Amino acid sequence: MSPSTTTRTWGRVVPVRSSSKRVLVGLVLAVIAIAAVGLAQTMPPPAKAPAITIDNPTDYTAMIEASGPGPDGWVGIGIVEPHSTVVATEVVDQGSTWSLRFTSQGERFGDFEISRDQLAADDWHYSVPTEIGGQLAEAGVPHSP
Repeated sequence: MSPSTTTRTWGRVVPVRSSSKRVLVGLVLAVIAIAAVGLAQTMPPPAKAPAITIDNPTDYTAMIEASGPGPDGWVGIGIVEPHSTVVATEVVDQGSTWSLRFTSQGERFGDFEISRDQLAADDWHYSVPTEIGGQLAEAGVPHSP
């Protein structure tokens, strides 16, 4: 027989995995999941601030978010309609200094800081800065309905 006509048998290209490896991987994943759930249950929930009353003296609806120091960790406080007041409950306490930002009509306004002590002295009452409404009005943005 010539080499071009010989019959060859080829080995398997994809190796066969044993079921014991799959079982081991499954057990490791299960242990990790159980550890994560156990750890989450031992962690205390975040501290909550007292209810915060927010006044909006502007002609624009405002969404309010808060963060502690640093650029991350923004949490929603609430949405307040024009010329109205809302009481936000279950707000995560941001610590000694609160950074506030507002979004209205697609524009974001930030860098408003207030201390926790000042919020407490004001009986947890805060007003949306009127300059937000002024800047939107100057830009020709129509008032919120």
